[in-house]
Amino acid sequence: MAAAAGAALAAAVVRGRGAGCGVLTVYAHRENAGKEVHHFVHSVSCLFKRLHIGVCHNLVVNAVEFLVERLHFLFVRGFFRGFLLIRKLYKPDYRSLNAENADVALRYIDDNPDSYPGIFENAKFKVSKADQERVIEALKTLSTGEDLESVVNVDEVLRYFTVQVFVMNWDSYLGHTGHNYFLYEEDGILSILPWDYNLAFGTYALGMTDPIKDPNILINYPINTPAEGEVMLNRPLYHNLMKHDEYFARYHSYFDELLSEYFESGQFAVTLRQTEKLIAPYVQKDPTAFCSYEDHRLAVDTLEQVCLLRAENIRGQLDGEIPATIRGQQENPDAKVDASVVKLTDLGDFKDLEESKERQDAALRDIRGKST
Repeated sequence: MAAAAGAALAAAVVRGRGAGCGVLTVYAHRENAGKEVHHFVHSVSCLFKRLHIGVCHNLVVNAVEFLVERLHFLFVRGFFRGFLLIRKLYKPDYRSLNAENADVALRYIDDNPDSYPGIFENAKFKVSKADQERVIEALKTLSTGEDLESVVNVDEVLRYFTVQVFVMNWDSYLGHTGHNYFLYEEDGILSILPWDYNLAFGTYALGMTDPIKDPNILINYPINTPAEGEVMLNRPLYHNLMKHDEYFARYHSYFDELLSEYFESGQFAVTLRQTEKLIAPYVQKDPTAFCSYEDHRLAVDTLEQVCLLRAENIRGQLDGEIPATIRGQQENPDAKVDASVVKLTDLGDFKDLEESKERQDAALRDIRGKST
């Protein structure tokens, strides 16, 4: 399903309080309809990303979100006022999904820059030897699990993971692929920035031989072990921070803040419906839509249901009523929020793309023809 219109909401950025988030700014770019709309691949993509930005806003997470999944650096430079210096930004990515991709996972390998192609070949600036040395030294310290605040923006990273785990986004650092994030380095300090949330809320399946589809598993997914052991052990930016009691407690406190101020306060429901109203005229007129407008509205209702159940579940985990680890949930399968009424396919899946491809291609050709 696609919640995007031909006159697409092309970019959304949260900015404001210090280097963090504040005012939500949404821009519409009609001129990019023919070129960009194909990037809206999956269910209620506009809503996914707008709501993720709302979550980031609530936790003051530095958020760069582009609905067309294309980073426009002049836009970023203008709105982040020095926080995102283009000369410090990387977008780590793998060469092959079947490779180890230790560098993309931010694991220290050795002191040779050639061992980190997934980072340095995906820099958004001309990388110097000094840049490489700072990043590698930061990864080396990160690998030890000690003195982490000397190389990691700990508070920002903890807030990032709080959001990641809440929205169940496994097409990311904590997922099988380990990518889809931006890495920012300044003076040897690493920060991680969110990117690409069209497969959030448990809808990710790419690269998974046996994808999880049961809503009772997904919505109850544990916050302390948000990935299988093999993945967790190979994600030092999460694993090595959480081994420290102070950081682990702060991570939990940010969940409490997120739940109480955004979901339990009712702010989430208001934001969702405001966004639904905002994009409705575009969705109704979108010639490239992946689904009917009625299916879109069903997806909105389902998204609200998923988020509120997820909030209820995490509150139970924080209060000790629901196990917060994979093992604990396996040993106590009845301790959970009942999510059996949720039909995750109502949020959309790749079948929607396949079934609409011919019609969408024809619409895109027509749009491009009119623009020439």
